Amino acid sequence: YYLALKMSPPLYLKYFQVSSAFVSFISSSIMASSIAWFGSAESTPYRRIILGLSISDIFRSLGLLFGPLAVPITKVSLTVENEVLSCRVNGLVLQVATTALAMHTVFLSVYYLFKLKYRMSNESFKHRIERRVRAFIVLFSLMSGIVPLVMNAYHISSLTLSTCTIANAPTGCWREDDCDPAYRRVFRILSYLLVVGVNV
Repeated sequence: YYLALKMSPPLYLKYFQVSSAFVSFISSSIMASSIAWFGSAESTPYRRIILGLSISDIFRSLGLLFGPLAVPITKVSLTVENEVLSCRVNGLVLQVATTALAMHTVFLSVYYLFKLKYRMSNESFKHRIERRVRAFIVLFSLMSGIVPLVMNAYHISSLTLSTCTIANAPTGCWREDDCDPAYRRVFRILSYLLVVGVNV
């Protein structure tokens, strides 16, 4: 949007991103530390899922918090090439953390489905479902971040210009012929891995 208008996004958007990410980081850190330090004696699938969700949000918040510093945007050029380490690291952290956060949220719904509808005990849920789902979440989240990294698909987000994500390159290209098609291949690969992992 801002690239189309040839203008920088207003500063208050970056301030809002950084401040909200900071609040989210503090909240999730308090939640994760309280579960890890005081909840070990009564560990349940619910607590472990919330712990995983909190840890995922911590890393996502860090990615958003340091996003403006990682994006190589200057006042001279809004389409500057972003093939730099800081942008790739920011994209990797955000992709892995966002994927893990979403999957842990779904996992929490799955837990309550088996807990309330099927009356499954916590111990049975742990051995029959939790271990497999948690392994899948870790593996798929890592793959969702590594595949774009290997395929060089992390670029400046054309929506906010304050984070790096899976996007077209060069930043802001509108015609399909002018864009690097790597990001489309990434989504196809990740969709295939997701289908395979769910079926397994």
